[in-house]
Amino acid sequence: MQTWVARVRDTLRLFSLEQKVVLFALLFLFVPYPYGGIGAGLAGIFSLGLQVRRRALFARKGFWLVQIWGAVTLLVTAYYYNWYGFWVFAYFLLVIAFGVLVRSCRSNRLTHASLALLAAASFVACAVAAVQVIFDYSDFSDRAASTVTNPNFYGYMCELIVLACVWALLRGLRPRGLFWAAIPANLLGIWLSGCRSAWLPVGAGVLLLLLLTGRKRIFAVGAAIGAAGGAAVLLFPKLMPRASSFDRSRYLREIIWSEAWKIFTQHPIIGGGFLAYQFFSVDAGEAFRVHAHNLPLDMLVNFGIVGMALLCAYCIPAAVRRAKAFRHDPTVALFFAVLLATVIHGVTDVTLLGSQSGPLLMFLVCL
Repeated sequence: MQTWVARVRDTLRLFSLEQKVVLFALLFLFVPYPYGGIGAGLAGIFSLGLQVRRRALFARKGFWLVQIWGAVTLLVTAYYYNWYGFWVFAYFLLVIAFGVLVRSCRSNRLTHASLALLAAASFVACAVAAVQVIFDYSDFSDRAASTVTNPNFYGYMCELIVLACVWALLRGLRPRGLFWAAIPANLLGIWLSGCRSAWLPVGAGVLLLLLLTGRKRIFAVGAAIGAAGGAAVLLFPKLMPRASSFDRSRYLREIIWSEAWKIFTQHPIIGGGFLAYQFFSVDAGEAFRVHAHNLPLDMLVNFGIVGMALLCAYCIPAAVRRAKAFRHDPTVALFFAVLLATVIHGVTDVTLLGSQSGPLLMFLVCL
């Protein structure tokens, strides 16, 4: 035991204080909800303190657009007395600060250690999910949420970890056995979560990784397998988890999207504030949910045309800069694979709203 502790201590000495804070936040993501987001929140506070001390709050290129967007959203949310949305948004502003911290201290060593940590922790999460399903301990019928808010958020986290492990293997990171084992463990996690929306994004993300890293033959084989799997599901729908509830889910999303569009048309310019869908749909009967179950639509409801314009004005140039760095920055492939998976998943859900899934997304896109 003392030898193991000494080895951990010697390993941690290789990292700066900022990097240790990042690793702490990642490990904390697997603590049971609602405490799993505490690490990212504390890391965000730490990041803000560093920025203030270094007088670098406005130093990042174009970041003033995000700061204006954040201030406007906070004010609009407070204007409608949506205090739950106000404090949840304050947390997600800390998640953005956590992303700034990751971006400022990233290194090959941190990338390697953090992905290995995520892969190892995901085994525990999968074991918890299996226990929930086998012994019917889940609060979500036969679906596992593991230590996360709900099954869909857990499925999304598994989706992202699969992409991270595939990228690690393509880059030759070690221990290869850990990353190889984590892929089926997290695919099993998606199955246990019953998250139907995760299968297409994870497949598309893996194919994009193969394409961007020059594995054209494996890409062709993977595309053929994916097409065969899709055809099999179309021919035999019962192969898909929760196939019997598909019509019910489609009906609910249709009425939710209709309600969300109505809310947006009532607040089109600056939106209704964070978690506006939940706040304004409280009397909408079956359509009442936390979010609009569609990422672009939910963002329009929350931030309006002005907020979306501010976000696009920052995010699009930032993505272009990452794309231009493709030749000398291998994490660009992971960046775009994670974004693609999130966008596809975002057609039917807003999984980045999770207090654990949101920071995981932020970490991976900021590597």
